[in-house]
Amino acid sequence: MKSINDLEQLLKNHFSNIATLSDVVTKYGYAVTLNQLRNLYKDEEILDYIYQYCIREYYQKRILISYKNFAINFYGKPVESKLESSKRFHFELKIKNEVIEKIFSLQYEDLSKNIVQQVKNVATLKDVVNDYGFTIVLNQLRSMFNDEDILDYIRQYCMKEFYEKRIIIRINKFNMSFYGKESSYLKYVDCNNADIEEKIKEVIEEIYSLEKDKFIKDNRMEMNLANDFWRLCFMKGPALNKRDLDFSHIKSPSLRDEVKMYFKHKLKNEYNY
Repeated sequence: MKSINDLEQLLKNHFSNIATLSDVVTKYGYAVTLNQLRNLYKDEEILDYIYQYCIREYYQKRILISYKNFAINFYGKPVESKLESSKRFHFELKIKNEVIEKIFSLQYEDLSKNIVQQVKNVATLKDVVNDYGFTIVLNQLRSMFNDEDILDYIRQYCMKEFYEKRIIIRINKFNMSFYGKESSYLKYVDCNNADIEEKIKEVIEEIYSLEKDKFIKDNRMEMNLANDFWRLCFMKGPALNKRDLDFSHIKSPSLRDEVKMYFKHKLKNEYNY
């Protein structure tokens, strides 16, 4: 009797605090814990308790929910499939259909809104990928836009973040900037989107070719005496390279101007910096 009273008190505390039942299940077992919980509360109350738990632990923390990871976090273990003929199994189906699917739908609605906003602003998907995962974000992006629109979005992003800022683009540099992931990670994490990844590489090469021509032509404009930072670009074999000259470390304004004038004169006819 004491053990049942202790279990009831534990369940009441966890219920009121919207807390995981993992420690209770560890001590008393899944079947005993869930049966006693259903003796204390109506199913609708339990479902509301679990819904609030999922909102706090998944939706608000932007962790994508699944029934499997919910069960491991809430019960401390996956729910066994051999329960299929039991009342507990039918209650778990209610949790899956009435709570987990609802949270999942809310998360995908937010994901879609986030993607639309980033595309509209020609902005990085780094934070979205960090929240939902690379494969989920790319799959959702492709379900919302056709590949040509996605490639145009990426082309605009590369022009804004690399070409216009005089940053030499590389595929790994792009992946880190756009997805927040290295190329080596993306290579192994998702094989289903290899077709568009190849097309994205072609866009990167396209921007890189534009940079080769533009960046070298603009070297003289970079050597502006009004600026304390110059980025000079040059070809080394087939590759575009850069040399950064930062004059801001020279504290004396007059000496800084003299040094800049010296380098501008010295480098005006140079092509390999």
